[in-house]
Amino acid sequence: MSRFAGLGASVDKPTRCYLSIPVAGRPPLLSRDGDPAYIDCLSLDSREAGAQRRASAIARLDRRAVKLTADDIEAEQVAMLVALITGWRLYSLAGDPLDVECDEAAKRELMSDPTFAWVRRQVEEHIGDLGNWLSATAT
Repeated sequence: MSRFAGLGASVDKPTRCYLSIPVAGRPPLLSRDGDPAYIDCLSLDSREAGAQRRASAIARLDRRAVKLTADDIEAEQVAMLVALITGWRLYSLAGDPLDVECDEAAKRELMSDPTFAWVRRQVEEHIGDLGNWLSATAT
């Protein structure tokens, strides 16, 4: 155990990103029964995020003679989000359950389709806020 353990954040433990509807007041996205929709995520500071950054760096070095494109950068960003999402419970905007397994293909679709950009933005905000993991450490 590190001598600095009391300073650590639980970045390798998923925390819950509760989704809100992107309209005035940002009401929570709820099921018809009132259960909140959420996406469980690891932190951008997690070991998984570090491994993803290293994999991207290695891929860039391997293709250093090939010019990096905007599509390449977007693919790296989506790959990071896919790696950090660990689970979810989702509902339609009408409150109906979305029975979509949280697998790599589904995560990639949700994080890359512009139709769902409002979900992606909330996940990006959540994973970038270290406070979400500091409070998990304190509890």
